[in-house]
Amino acid sequence: MVELLVVIAIIGILASIALISYNRVQNKAKDKAAISEMTQLRTQAQVYYDDNSNTYVGLDADSDVLRIATSIADHGGTGFVINPSATAWAAEVTLPGGDIYCVDSNGSSKVIAASIGIATACD
Repeated sequence: MVELLVVIAIIGILASIALISYNRVQNKAKDKAAISEMTQLRTQAQVYYDDNSNTYVGLDADSDVLRIATSIADHGGTGFVINPSATAWAAEVTLPGGDIYCVDSNGSSKVIAASIGIATACD
């Protein structure tokens, strides 16, 4: 009888360890999916720039950018912000794992320490 209780306890401990690892892996996968969407945002921004007389003004209202923002939210990203100006843009999102990820028109794609606010670069 005691042996059975020990076995059940061991199985419970192993199951809880596996569940913790699974959640960590799941968050990493969601982070990667949101980062992939942010990379697609750079391509869409360049298309928008070329199609709109070499300006990023209005990029934040572009239907394709809004679709990307929705997809980022579907992958667990929160607080998506995009700041366009005539000659530059930057966007950020808080990833499911808690990091803030930023991409911009200068080619930067990275985790940043603090929000970009109204900046048009990830620096």
